[in-house]
Amino acid sequence: MADQARLYSADLPYPDYVDLDILAVRGASEPDSLTRFPGIIHEYLDGSLSEQIAGGRRNITIDFAIMTAAQRRKVVLWWLDPDRQLRSTLSKPATPSGVVGSGGTLNGTYKFRICAIDTVNHSEVSDASGATTPGVQAVTLSWTASSGARRYKVFRSHDADYDFWDLIDYSETNSYVDTGSTPLKANIATADLPGSTEHIHVIATNELEFQWLDNTELHRMLTLELREDSIFTQAQQFPV
Repeated sequence: MADQARLYSADLPYPDYVDLDILAVRGASEPDSLTRFPGIIHEYLDGSLSEQIAGGRRNITIDFAIMTAAQRRKVVLWWLDPDRQLRSTLSKPATPSGVVGSGGTLNGTYKFRICAIDTVNHSEVSDASGATTPGVQAVTLSWTASSGARRYKVFRSHDADYDFWDLIDYSETNSYVDTGSTPLKANIATADLPGSTEHIHVIATNELEFQWLDNTELHRMLTLELREDSIFTQAQQFPV
């Protein structure tokens, strides 16, 4: 299955989106192209410099594969909508399973959840599964691979009520060994885990122009240059 991107717009006819095959995406799910905001450099009377940065913004470039005539017309409707969105086509991953083993520092009862990531964005987070470590141990997680996923986020609960989660790490495969190491990001509220409504609001920065291949209208390519309409702060970190 080819990589896909979902262009969502209320201006599109049912089902409000079009899924398109893509050749490459830059700057969406990976921090390939970012702009500092506001990106101001202050120069003081003593000659010193300081930089003012509130956050960053994603610059996204998508190379689309050849489309049908109907798809091209839907792209035009999406491009004309100021409230256009870019979404992933990934489905919610299966619930992970855990096997307790030696070699870690976990001690207690934990729950784990998985989130799949493709070239565009990420899926809804999976349902939670539990594992109890009777001593200082590790948990080997495994789950069914998601079609189209490039990597996964692995979340672990760290409180008895499972109201808060830690982003432990990223996994390039559909398995991961949690040894209890320091998480990449801690104290994520359940409500802030990736949900089914995750999307990127984007501004289209270039004109809509289909390139003719082999000098024929039957084979047209499209490259879209987009900017996220909001910024992420240093505290928030890169959003995907």
